[in-house]
Amino acid sequence: MWDGRFVDQDFLIREADGYLDLVQSLSDRFPVQQSTSDRIADKVLERIDKLGPSYRSRPDALHIEGNALRLKQQFAEAIVVLEQSCELEPKNLGVYISLAWCQKRNDQLDDAINTLKRALVVDELEPTIAYNLSCYYSLKQDVSQAVDYIALALALEPAFRNLIGDEPDFDPVRDNPTFLEAISVIC
Repeated sequence: MWDGRFVDQDFLIREADGYLDLVQSLSDRFPVQQSTSDRIADKVLERIDKLGPSYRSRPDALHIEGNALRLKQQFAEAIVVLEQSCELEPKNLGVYISLAWCQKRNDQLDDAINTLKRALVVDELEPTIAYNLSCYYSLKQDVSQAVDYIALALALEPAFRNLIGDEPDFDPVRDNPTFLEAISVIC
């Protein structure tokens, strides 16, 4: 908790963000145990707790806090914080992606889809948004929407083609004839 003493607030935000970058870059290459993720997320939250009120309510600080809570798998708490960040910085696609990711894992798939659709309004040419929408529609077994959004994602970023085969979110529609036909044409 902030004690009113002078601390370089911007440094604390950069430091907290650096901890998140560390664990995210490691997890891209090596499996990170949840206990390690929790320890790093706790360090992030300690830095955020040291921020003064005006800094603590900044959208970048809220985004970092939300991602730390996401890392700790505290999805409901992360959603609250990330929604605040979205309201304050509605053009930050990273916040939408983090928020939708948490909503999905908190069994709020419809909310996750709506969040990503809001992100498409900000940038309709962002392939990651389209890819994630395809995944989420697949989980709902909405083949038509899954195909539409994977087609858009691949048109914007052909490298996503390499992810489809291993993406567990596509399991609900993977054997659907319409999905298979569309993927064979698209890919």
